[in-house]
Amino acid sequence: MTVRSRFFRRPRTHVAATAIALAIAGTALPAARATPLSTWTGATWVNWSDASNWDNGVPDATIDAALPNPLPAAGNNAITLGTGALAHTLFVQGGDYINGLYAIQSGDLTLSDQLWIDKSSAALCLYTAAVTTPNGTVGASADATSNELYLNPTSTLTVTDRLNIGWDGTLAELYVDAGATMTAGTLAIGGQATSTANAMYALTSATINATTFLVGDGGTDNYVGFNGGALNAGTTTVGNAVGADRNELDLLEGGAATVTGPFTVGLASDDNSVYVGYDTGSQGVGTLAVTGAGNDLVIGANAGAERNMLVVDGAGSTVTTDAAIVVGKGGDNSELWIQNGAVVTSVLGRLGVEAGADNNLAEVTGAGSSWTISGSLRVGGDGSSNSLTVSDGGVINVGGNAFVGYGASSNGNTLTVTGAGSQLVVASGSDLVISRAGGTGNMARVNDGGIITAARTLVGAGGTLAGDGGTVGGNVLVGTGGTIAPGAGSVSSIGVLSINGDLDLAPSIAPFLGQHGTLAIDVSGAAIDRVSVVGLLNIADTTLHFDVGFSGWLNQPYVFASYGTLAGTFATVENLPLGMLIDYDYLGLHQIAVLSAVPEIDPAGASSVLALVAGALGLLERRARRKLA
Repeated sequence: MTVRSRFFRRPRTHVAATAIALAIAGTALPAARATPLSTWTGATWVNWSDASNWDNGVPDATIDAALPNPLPAAGNNAITLGTGALAHTLFVQGGDYINGLYAIQSGDLTLSDQLWIDKSSAALCLYTAAVTTPNGTVGASADATSNELYLNPTSTLTVTDRLNIGWDGTLAELYVDAGATMTAGTLAIGGQATSTANAMYALTSATINATTFLVGDGGTDNYVGFNGGALNAGTTTVGNAVGADRNELDLLEGGAATVTGPFTVGLASDDNSVYVGYDTGSQGVGTLAVTGAGNDLVIGANAGAERNMLVVDGAGSTVTTDAAIVVGKGGDNSELWIQNGAVVTSVLGRLGVEAGADNNLAEVTGAGSSWTISGSLRVGGDGSSNSLTVSDGGVINVGGNAFVGYGASSNGNTLTVTGAGSQLVVASGSDLVISRAGGTGNMARVNDGGIITAARTLVGAGGTLAGDGGTVGGNVLVGTGGTIAPGAGSVSSIGVLSINGDLDLAPSIAPFLGQHGTLAIDVSGAAIDRVSVVGLLNIADTTLHFDVGFSGWLNQPYVFASYGTLAGTFATVENLPLGMLIDYDYLGLHQIAVLSAVPEIDPAGASSVLALVAGALGLLERRARRKLA
């Protein structure tokens, strides 16, 4: 399965000062003001320091500067700063990207209060300029739409406190061109709950620095694309507050992010997404590195944060973290996709951590796709119905123990390894544990050429190890309430589970000392499940359970197990019809089979008597073999 973005990534072009043209109607600033205001007239030419270009003199740190709508009639809207330009607040009220905008160029400007772009369609370009301000807002008012701020190559913007792109407005945009640099204490794309559809783009060699980076602080449908640009951030959140839904962050075309704080997709909100690379859409690779012990990468953090998603897509796309990757800490239905050759590494892996964190999933799919976890993996901490799938050649390597169903309340969690080349590898000295503390319906499945490799696989109460054409490498121990179920665990799917080690249904060692597991076999017509054990098969005093499909048993031998060596016999056999017997060394081939006690004979046949005698002798021979087994 390939996951696709909900957003169309808009291509953008270079902004040049020569493109500045005509204005769009706007609204003037309020007349009553506590701070003096000087408005740009552009009367004589383009120099900021020329008093004739301002209606109230050249602004300083105590005077607000306004760039009005409409733009100056003479077209003098490309403003040359020179050295040491000052203003209290810079209000931008006119221009747009298509028809012309204000450009500040060739020098530096320091604001003592803020940069403010707030009237409909107002736009500003920093063109070879350096601007420093405590705060900035692009699109502040609820009626402000399509406000824009552009940083052209070699320009810089430094916001010491907070920059808002779309505080209360819609369609506000920050565009950082190749080679430009933007630095902020907090950078928020989409501020209040009414803020929607705001955006930021960072092109190749553009750099964004932020101590706190928020995509969708309180707003919805906000988009950030690093199309080759670089992000250096501390705490990073996509979808911050309750209701901040459907926000997206993309690292594409070589886009890279280094995050030195927690990275969260959906802190308290729904349907937020992050794409690191987008191979299927031919938009190249991306890189995300979350550094620092304790800085988890979390998808769906709080209870009620639903359907959040991280996709790592394409060979060359990578995600690394020095802590945990968590899919569903408290939320439901969140997803992690590692696909098409992407590579992910973390210290811990967690799905469905808290009680109520249900139906979260992760999938590693496609040749070359991998997730390497140096510590432990838990599929279902205290949550239920969480799933991890390795498919189509994907690989998961786990350095510590791997658990499917960790807590006592963890039910219905699944691990599936399916397809040729697909592997789950648990490091030597660590275990794969299915249903550690009870629960119900926790299952590991290995199908269609998939491989699970672990020195030990432990199946506890409420746990099942199933398989249809897959292989488990290492020894398998099953405790009371644990089940081995070849096939897919239903009579509609008959299959073979191969174990390249021992299968011990009556362990004499911890953690299942003295316990007894169950072998569950499905029968449908002429077909029956089968478990193939290379080493020892220990069934002493255990339970064999048959589930029989609609067509029922036929009068034929049913081989359901093979082994290297055999210990014991089943103490209990459930759902075996009268007249059927268990042969523990069928045909002397180290196989266990179900046979009819006496073969059917046609009384009208010429050889009926001889057939009856031969059948009786065969029955005696089989009984003798069973006694010797």
